[in-house]
Amino acid sequence: MLLAECFSHCPKCGSAALQSRKAKSFDCPDCGFHFYLNPAVAAAALIVSNRRPGEVLFVRRAKDPGKGRLGLIGGFVDSGETIEQAVEREVKEELGLKVAEATYFASFPNEYPFRGVSYPVADVFFLVRVLTEDFRLQREEVTEATWLAVPEMDLNDLAFPSMRKAVALYRDKLAEVE
Repeated sequence: MLLAECFSHCPKCGSAALQSRKAKSFDCPDCGFHFYLNPAVAAAALIVSNRRPGEVLFVRRAKDPGKGRLGLIGGFVDSGETIEQAVEREVKEELGLKVAEATYFASFPNEYPFRGVSYPVADVFFLVRVLTEDFRLQREEVTEATWLAVPEMDLNDLAFPSMRKAVALYRDKLAEVE
């Protein structure tokens, strides 16, 4: 179910007379409230190896959506937090690593299915270097982490379409250098 379909009453006045102007917003004719269905923002890290060119650190997801599938370290940006702060926080929380450098790489739209609702998300990807490659996993979020050679991996193993696009773009950039 799309997020817009979850609303049957106005969140401000409770009226059942919502009018949808488009799938990205709706209006309440009774109180004039206008609700925008803007995407949430998520930050993700393509953690590149300091020792093995072309390798990126991938994790196996411990939770749905995509439980058991490969992914990148990342998560939603908290209120009051920059996207850069979010990627640093996620790397620290999930791997116990300190970011040495995070450089904007790309962004892609995504849908995040959670408890029967599909949320629109803007995924922002960073190329990340960490101070050390000795990680400790936050088992509630990830079950394992492994370095994979991006040119040889199957992108269909990744949990989300936006991650497949980001890793494919990184693969293309590696090929340009060679």
